[in-house]
Parts: sequence; structure tokens; C-alpha cells
Amino acid sequence: MDKVPTSDFEKILSVNLVGAYRVSQMAIPYLEQSLGGGVIINMSSCRASQQSKNGEAYAASKTGIEGLSMAMAVSLGPKIRVHVVSPGMVDVRCERNESLLPDVQTLRGDLDRDFQSEYAPTWGAGKSDALSEAHPVGRIGRGEDIARDDVVAQHMQGYAGCPRYESPDSLLALPYDVALIHGPDRENANYIRLALDSGARGIFVEKPGVAQPPEFYPLAEEIRQRKSTLVFEVGWELHYLETVAFARRILRESLLGTITMARFHGGCPGGAGAEPWQSDPRNIGGFFYSLGGHVVEIAVDLFGLPTQVVSSIRKLPAQPPHQGFSWMPSLFDGREVNPWQSIGTLVHEDIASAILEYEHFNVHLDFTAWEGSRYLRDWSVEIYGVEGSMRLNVDGPGSCLLLKEKKEEWESGRNELFEREVSLAAAFEKQMECFFRRVEGVGIDEEYCDESIVEKLLKLYSALYESARTQQWVTM
Repeated sequence: MDKVPTSDFEKILSVNLVGAYRVSQMAIPYLEQSLGGGVIINMSSCRASQQSKNGEAYAASKTGIEGLSMAMAVSLGPKIRVHVVSPGMVDVRCERNESLLPDVQTLRGDLDRDFQSEYAPTWGAGKSDALSEAHPVGRIGRGEDIARDDVVAQHMQGYAGCPRYESPDSLLALPYDVALIHGPDRENANYIRLALDSGARGIFVEKPGVAQPPEFYPLAEEIRQRKSTLVFEVGWELHYLETVAFARRILRESLLGTITMARFHGGCPGGAGAEPWQSDPRNIGGFFYSLGGHVVEIAVDLFGLPTQVVSSIRKLPAQPPHQGFSWMPSLFDGREVNPWQSIGTLVHEDIASAILEYEHFNVHLDFTAWEGSRYLRDWSVEIYGVEGSMRLNVDGPGSCLLLKEKKEEWESGRNELFEREVSLAAAFEKQMECFFRRVEGVGIDEEYCDESIVEKLLKLYSALYESARTQQWVTM
């Protein structure tokens, strides 16, 4: 206790206790406007009642959080509910002072050194140390005590009728040809590695493939080396959509002449940007990285990689709640329509804009997480050439081809395209059919989202997020 300056004691209380109070004060007007009120969840800790030496400041702050939460529940209820969560010690890398979160470790500084020197030598080793003895089960907590994969597996077993296995190893020990990977982005690189090591003939991974682009590059090199015996694809199914195939045809036949500019728009229904798979802080980005990849893949498929890029990828200022379009709160909940959500509260970006500079033309990208319509309805591709232009609504209706002169079956002037909506389900079915035929060794001429396309996309995303962070052009 004598080693902790009073200024540090006050700083910890200011962040942990006063900070929670001030954030709650700011949230109350927005929560009161929501339909069902709202919920405030404050984070306490087992250190509110279970102590280590030199932990007075932290203990005082967390004990204060518990008292504050009970008082707030009385003051704000019943419309706004207030809860407090008090987690125990959990064996994770950042607690063991490993390099997972170096910025957090730097902030800990001198206040944490006594704790680490007391407990770190035997952390997680199963020895009868002071830390383990302080817990009734004889050890500190583990990640699986909080959220076990087999809970998700049980849900999937009932939802999809899939058998459940105790571990990836027990599953991969079975004879198989194809691995279909649809895990959290942060785990997919490891699953790809397991599939490669176990001799898969085909690996299909849900977009965008990995949480951080550098995780994929060494895997891509190994996949290329095994190209003769392995089919690898990532699930950007819009590649197989009729409208996208039409765009490839128009460029292949040079109907528009020399291209000078193109524009691509995408996004997600208002509210969907807050879904868990768009909200992992370990990902390089949010909806623009995951859902936006569908449209960015079209751009890279049509034009390749640019020479340099500049972008603005940002969170907007927080605004009062409004009724969005739809979202899925969790993996097994149904889609909710008209959810109350707030611009500026997403984990990652609200909007993204970029200019991709090619040698002879520019491509503009613009994306929003707050579209007032369902998926695909507002997504578009516009390509402008010296002999005509194409305005393509990705879902079909409203698309047109404008030509200076008559060419082949196309009239001069406006040619209407796609009277009916194209089928996203049909595109997905075609993707899976082509994938399995390739695994069977049936030759298919059409290009697909293999490791080379994935690598290009991830390199482009790295450059786009770097440009947004540095506010400068980035050379590819």
C-alpha cells in the first residue's frame, strides 16, 4: 500500500468508478427514449471482495461499482435496469502479461508488478499456489468456463442436424474430403491450418476468411504449393450472381470503350452493423470488412488491384436511437425488424469511402452501415467509358446499359436490364456446386474466389484501413 501514490489511487477511482458514473449519465437520455427502456451493465470484479496486496485502489473502485449499481437500479428503475457483473480471475494471455495486448500491459505499469511477481511464476500450472487456493475449485477460471464451444455445438446440432464432436481433432480424425469452415474470423486461420495439416482436398471458408490480413498470407503460400491437390475458396457468393457475371461480360467485350471511372456502393441494413460477427474488436474492421467484401470483391474481380488508395473509414458522432431496418442479435436468434439502434455506437466503422487509383481510371467505393433497406437492394455498380456506361443494381431491376452507338444485340441509347430480381440463393447454390465439382476434379473455366483473390482483397483492405488511419495515400 505504501508503494501506491495517492495520485494513482485517485486515477484508478476516476477511471473505474467515476468513469462508469459519467458514461451512465450520458446514456440515460438515450435509454429513456428506447421502446423497452434499456439496460446498464457495470463491470465489477472478484477483487471487490477477494484481495491481493497493494490492490487497495482497484478493490475500492470495484466495491464502489457494486454500491453504485445498486443505487442506480433504485434511481432508474423500472424502465432502465441496472446490473453488475463480477468476473473472477481467468487464465488468458493478457492476464499472464503476455504480448497479446501490449498497450494494456504498458498501462498497468508499476501497479501490477507486485501482483505479477506474486502469482505469475505458477500461473495456470496447476500447482498449489496462493492464487489457486483462493478459488473453491482449486484453480483460476478458464475461457471454457465462461463460453464453451460445445454450447454452440449443441445449438447447431439441433439447428442443422449435425453431429457434435468434442474437439476439432476428434472431427478431423474421421475420413473426409472437404472442410467447410464458418467460425469466428479470429479462429478461422487456425481452422484452415488444421484442415491443411489433415489432408483436406477442399477447404471452403466463410468471408472474409481471417480477422487480420497478415494471418492469411503464409497460409496462401502453402495453398498455392498444393494447388494440384487442393481446392480453396472463400464465400463471396456475389461473384456467381447473374448481374456480376453480366458486368464481367460487358468489360470483356469492351462495349463501353476506354474506361475512365467506376463507382461501387454497398452496405448493410440499418442495425446489422451491430451484429456480433461485425463487432469483434479483434478484427481489422466491421461491416465494411465483412459484408463490404462482397462488393469490394466485385471491384477487384473486374479491375484487379489499384496502384494506390486513399480512404475515410470512420465512426460517426453518436446520435439518438432510431429504428433501423433489421439485425440478428445472436447466432441463433431470428432476424429482428425495426430494431432501435444508434449511429456512432458500433464497435467499428459506420461509413467507409475510398478512391482506388488505377493507371488510366479511378474507382470510387462508398459504404454505409445504416441503409434503410434489405441486403442488396441499394447495392450498385456504375462503370463509365467513352462509348457508353453501365448502371447495375446488384439485385437486378433498374439496371441499364447506355451506349453511344448500336453494338451487337444492344441498341444505341438506353437498354433496360434484368426485369426480375436475381436470386442470391441461386448464386450460393452455384458457388457450392462449382466448388464440389472442382474438388471432384471436374474442370470449370470460370474464375473463383481462390487464395489469390483472397490475398488481393486482404492486401487492399490493409491499405484502405492504413490510409484511413494515417489520412494519406497508400501505395499498393
